[in-house]
Amino acid sequence: MQIMNNGAMMAALGELKKNDTTLGKELKKVASGMKVNDAGDGASEYAMSEKMRVRLRSLDQDIENAQTGRSLVKRII
Repeated sequence: MQIMNNGAMMAALGELKKNDTTLGKELKKVASGMKVNDAGDGASEYAMSEKMRVRLRSLDQDIENAQTGRSLVKRII
């Protein structure tokens, strides 16, 4: 039995896989609309973005709590 190997084809296949991986990452960024999606994109940037997301969620909850309190006060008065 003889195993045939095509070096040029293997190199082209490797480049294709690398380009496919890069394209997938870029499409993920475009689809989400964010520059940083996970720690692989930049650990410090990802940490900062997660802190900002937590702050935004807490502010949204604060707004919701204030509206609930306002509604409660309106019912009492």
